[in-house]
Amino acid sequence: MVRHVTLYHATDPLLGHLPVLIFHGPSTTANYTLNSSRVQVHVYSPAGFQSYPRITISPNSPFYGVVNHLPREWQGDEIYRGLAFGLFKYFTELPELVKNYLRNQYPTTRARRPGSAPALFGEQHAADLASSMLKSEVTTEVVNQLHDALQTQHISNVDIDFVLPPGSIVPLQPEDYSDVPEDEDDIMDPTLRQYGGYTPLIRLFGEPIFLPTARLRRAPSKPTSLNRSKPKAELRMKLGELLDTEERYVMKLNELVRHIADDFRQLAKQQAQGSLSPSEEEVGRLFPTSADRILQMNSAFHIELRRIMEESEEEAVKDIETPTVALAGSKLGGSVRVKDPSGALSVARLCLEWFPKFTDSYQDYIKASQHFPTLLNGFLSKQSSFRQRVNQAGEQAIRSVLIEPVQRLPRYSLLIDQIVSSLPITHPALQPMLKARDIIANICSMDDPLPDKPQTTTRMRNMVESWPLDLEPQGRLILAVDFIEVLPPYQIPKPDDTENAGMFLLFSDCIVILKKKVMGLTGRDLLRELDKPSAAGLMMSMTNAAGGPPPMSLPLLGGIILATFASPNLFMGKWCG
Repeated sequence: MVRHVTLYHATDPLLGHLPVLIFHGPSTTANYTLNSSRVQVHVYSPAGFQSYPRITISPNSPFYGVVNHLPREWQGDEIYRGLAFGLFKYFTELPELVKNYLRNQYPTTRARRPGSAPALFGEQHAADLASSMLKSEVTTEVVNQLHDALQTQHISNVDIDFVLPPGSIVPLQPEDYSDVPEDEDDIMDPTLRQYGGYTPLIRLFGEPIFLPTARLRRAPSKPTSLNRSKPKAELRMKLGELLDTEERYVMKLNELVRHIADDFRQLAKQQAQGSLSPSEEEVGRLFPTSADRILQMNSAFHIELRRIMEESEEEAVKDIETPTVALAGSKLGGSVRVKDPSGALSVARLCLEWFPKFTDSYQDYIKASQHFPTLLNGFLSKQSSFRQRVNQAGEQAIRSVLIEPVQRLPRYSLLIDQIVSSLPITHPALQPMLKARDIIANICSMDDPLPDKPQTTTRMRNMVESWPLDLEPQGRLILAVDFIEVLPPYQIPKPDDTENAGMFLLFSDCIVILKKKVMGLTGRDLLRELDKPSAAGLMMSMTNAAGGPPPMSLPLLGGIILATFASPNLFMGKWCG
């Protein structure tokens, strides 16, 4: 078809200036020879698509009268005669229901005097539209787009939002259940009666599905059989990296507590009455005492970690130089004592001993850190000695050191993941390391959220860019679903096309619609991050919560942005559960 037709197009002033497309060309016979006495015309307009593979333009046809309404110079042109003939045939065969709808939708001729404008779908209308047609140079491209738009669409499932008019659903009263209906379906599900006249339609959707009140938590981390044969030297190097980063972290904590915090606390105590500098209480909110406790605990943890690494150094070097021997853990609950020259098992046990002690102090600091940006910005907005002191110490340096404790917990998860990737699957330190990682994840998840600050809302605000401060869904998060809005001409979007990609979150009391900025993050990923966050997700969300810049190397959850919020009161469908 594409080889033998040419596209002609125009906008119809009587139908809202919407485009009308006509594909015109000579018709073909059974042996594919061109026949000049017949033409093929295919019309696509706001009224729909209609194809005429073979039509004969004959003066004896009832549609030929439209040719007389063409301008004189076009009446002898075979192409424009064919366009007008085919278009008028198309108009004539339109169902009356379609014509009436378009007349009401585009009442362009109602207020005009009789005879001042052509009748809609009449001969003059078809002739005027045909004479204004222009030849297109992109026939093939348009044919392909229309083919994609009009072909039968095969989808694996259908998601229907059923909307009823206000007042259609009338909840049943207790006495309504005492009535014995004659309908068998009504006996099985009496709640169908609340939909009134829409009951037969609702029944077509099948039986209600109960949504559980809580989702199951993800199972604890489990090892995989991949990448378990790393060299012993790499394992020792990862353990050394844990020690090195802990040493640098304790040094930064010492700088924060012993120098920066103590200096500002002392200045707050000594400030004169009426000073614009923050009070001692306000400084205490910016430099909470939980930082002192964190310094004390991590200093002791660092000392123990260094002792283990130093005591195992000699044996670890000898073990690296000897051939690999598989380490077997205990079997059937036995208490077999396994020698671990690398020191990984001792480090894992140390983490299991100390990480639970971090919970209270770190969670207190994380809660306080959410107010650091606002507090510091407020203090710096005033001309005071505090501001001068901050400028001397370096504003960015202070902001950076303030979020160090917030970022340390996710870094533990990253380091443990690296250590685990270097352990053989039979290594006795594997399971303790995974348990230690789960402890860190639980601390970061803030398992005991404040009543007025639901955990899910806090996590979503940290993970989703531009989440409004006043948007706090009170219900549980039921579902997170990805979607792609397919716009005309309904072509399948490219895999990396984020223009119309998004995600909607179904809470029990509202619906939140998100727009994706980058592809890759799915609804399942989002739910997993909420339930059991990864190290990368923890790093980004907690840094964002503390007002710091997100790490450039961890863009896991930076791919969605809040677009729209809608109350479920606008969706009066059949909600079960």
